[in-house]
Amino acid sequence: MMMVQEVASRLEVARLKERAARAKVARLRRAVDGVNRRLANQRKYVLGAALMALAESGKAESMVTGFRRWLNRYVSRHQDRIALAGTPFDLSANGGDDATS
Repeated sequence: MMMVQEVASRLEVARLKERAARAKVARLRRAVDGVNRRLANQRKYVLGAALMALAESGKAESMVTGFRRWLNRYVSRHQDRIALAGTPFDLSANGGDDATS
């Protein structure tokens, strides 16, 4: 009888350890996901800022024009188009000669 209780006790301890380990793995996965989201957002910000700086420099007007055409085709949300207003990538009717192409 003593042996059965000892095995049951060890089994319960093992279950508790497994539960704690699974919880730790879940916390670590959430932390890694958070880091990955922040890095993805930082990449977008850096690339966007570099593109804006290039456009505002006036040194790549043909590239900006081509990119504006591309944006006009693929940016469909109204709030995203509003966010581009007043920038070199403005897609409004007055936003450039190719905003409707």
